[in-house]
Amino acid sequence: MNTAPQNGTTASLFYQIYHSPLFERTMLVIIIVAGAIVGLETSPTLVAQYGPIFHLLDQLVLAAFTIELVLNFASYGRSPMQFFKDGWNIFDLFVVIACALPYFLPPDAFHTHFFAVLRLARVLRVLKLAEQFEELQLIINALFNSIPSLFYVFLLLVMYFYIYAVLGVDFFQKDCEEFDSIPAALLTLFRIVTFDDWAALMKDLMKQHNAVGVALYFVSFILFGAMIFLNLFIGIITSELAELREARQAMALKKHLPASPHSSDTDLAAMEAMLDRQLSEMALLKVQLAQLRATLNPPFSAPEATVSSTAKSSQNRE
Repeated sequence: MNTAPQNGTTASLFYQIYHSPLFERTMLVIIIVAGAIVGLETSPTLVAQYGPIFHLLDQLVLAAFTIELVLNFASYGRSPMQFFKDGWNIFDLFVVIACALPYFLPPDAFHTHFFAVLRLARVLRVLKLAEQFEELQLIINALFNSIPSLFYVFLLLVMYFYIYAVLGVDFFQKDCEEFDSIPAALLTLFRIVTFDDWAALMKDLMKQHNAVGVALYFVSFILFGAMIFLNLFIGIITSELAELREARQAMALKKHLPASPHSSDTDLAAMEAMLDRQLSEMALLKVQLAQLRATLNPPFSAPEATVSSTAKSSQNRE
């Protein structure tokens, strides 16, 4: 994440421009327009009528993204290498280069399909919307950070599919073409785990094999494959998302702490001291509020109230 330069140099000016609300909203509109252009250009009729306009708008969008990239890079000031430590900055650089190559390289330099792939890279501009919303960035970062853990779950899932594919070929190979080989069985199991008309397949096999065995095969595979493994994927991503949110809250709290020459060693202690001080102040305020409430509304007993009312009535009679 790009942090504001501490000095009042040109880098600070670039940082203020890049992070200004007006610039961010303008880029948000440009990203939406860029995504709309990519969708409209899929229509041959619209391209035949408004092709030059689409081409001009595409060039303007590319120029805006280039300006945004330059401002972002210049905002790092004397630490330009910090720019490449942010994955979103590298993504911006890739999008700009991929979209600009067809305009600078001659068509004969590479194969025509190569330029078609480069033009398809414009679709990635839609993902730049995530840069405008912190929650979207958080979700995408959680997905990428959970890849190492998801890899082992995916490996376990492959083993699970392979075991059931072998069992399916052994049991149903003679009577069902969906299980006549391991690749066909794996594709059939993927169809089953996605609930694509698996009940009809199970009923057909029940007519030719033991109904209890067929039902046990299908139900056990769906129970473990579609429910347990899916929940593992969701649990890992959710856990990573919670950790990223806690880290973001800690960073936000750290920004409000007073600057210290040894802040790297005392951040945690300062945070704990500040929280303890706030809690003690809240406890003191509660005690004072209770005392004030007791002063304004003094407690009295029921017999005393009865005696006072009796005395007042006797005085009135006299």
